[in-house]
Amino acid sequence: MEQNALTVKQKIINTLAFLLFYISLIIFILITIFLGTAPSIYIKESETNTDPSKILIFFSGGGWCLGDSEEAVLQNCYYKITSNIGSSDKQRDQLQFDGILSSIQYHNPYFYDYTVIFLSNCDGTGFQGNSDAELQVSQDKTFWLRGRKNVEASLDYIKENFDLSIVKNVIVAGSQSGGLAALQWVDVIAQDFAKININIKFVAVSDTSLFLDQKSFTTHQYSFRQQVKNFLSLSNADESEYLNQECIKSFENEPWRCFFAENLLNFVETPTLVINSLIDFWQIDQVLDIDQNQICFEQKNSVFCSQEKNLYIQQYSQEMQQIMEDIQSQNPYIHYYLFNQTGHVFIENLSTFNQIFFEGQENTLNQIIEKFVENEINLFFLQQTQETP
Repeated sequence: MEQNALTVKQKIINTLAFLLFYISLIIFILITIFLGTAPSIYIKESETNTDPSKILIFFSGGGWCLGDSEEAVLQNCYYKITSNIGSSDKQRDQLQFDGILSSIQYHNPYFYDYTVIFLSNCDGTGFQGNSDAELQVSQDKTFWLRGRKNVEASLDYIKENFDLSIVKNVIVAGSQSGGLAALQWVDVIAQDFAKININIKFVAVSDTSLFLDQKSFTTHQYSFRQQVKNFLSLSNADESEYLNQECIKSFENEPWRCFFAENLLNFVETPTLVINSLIDFWQIDQVLDIDQNQICFEQKNSVFCSQEKNLYIQQYSQEMQQIMEDIQSQNPYIHYYLFNQTGHVFIENLSTFNQIFFEGQENTLNQIIEKFVENEINLFFLQQTQETP
């Protein structure tokens, strides 16, 4: 009788465990279906020699819902729903990882065996959308901005499906708006995972996230700032408890400032490497409002390459470098790598990831990140070695 009782008890325990698993699965599916911005995760295939003790959480780019008015932001957000950067329904079943995400050892000798967890950007608010309200473009066009809940669900999935007790290294990385998201989330993730394993070593690698708060060349107004404030007012992203709270306290009446890396980096408490071009063509176009910049760079005598534009771009580059020098002098966790090559996004691209950006230097970008992750360098920044346009 006693043995039968134990058997029945074990069956009940097994049944409850089974039900708990499926309840969790159903909750995850309900989040996916009904939040409007479904959490979508790509995980590198296990047969690619991944090491379960090393995890790379990568926030994808894809841009914010920007606009000169809240109505323009609504239209931009809804337009993104029709693409793979606004809806998981439009995303492919598989992605080909490149650069730091690649599983090919020859191309990515230091990070090829990391367990890559790729978080798709699908709400246009840099993974911070925090609105419970259904947003309406027209009577039959509605959507939600809940990027924060997408990340929460993704982190829950990681904790439930990966054995964090054996994890030694976690890199939180991203490019563009995803690079800024990495800066916003890394301390939160580190604190959360530490509840399971206090010995995990965390670092952040942020690529192309230095979108400076600067005036437009054309209007002499803070146009980009206003666009950021417009999408924040719709998404309530600046009210998320997952934003860096020390930053929020510092800018109590202007929380939007914590969506600019130049302010946020002062409060990040995880070792962080910031990678950025001093001549980022997206920023020159979108922040400085100087179009045709690629033609300007390639053809010095072009009508598009006025002396005034060149001077404004040069001042922007110098301002970026000065900002990073000031931040690094105040926050020992922050390291940076700035260079003069025109471009936008570098660690996801095979050619730039394995490129040497300065003449006479031996280290590729790949090797620089490896040295930073392995703590072989305590400070890494490079001065300009060639003339800025």
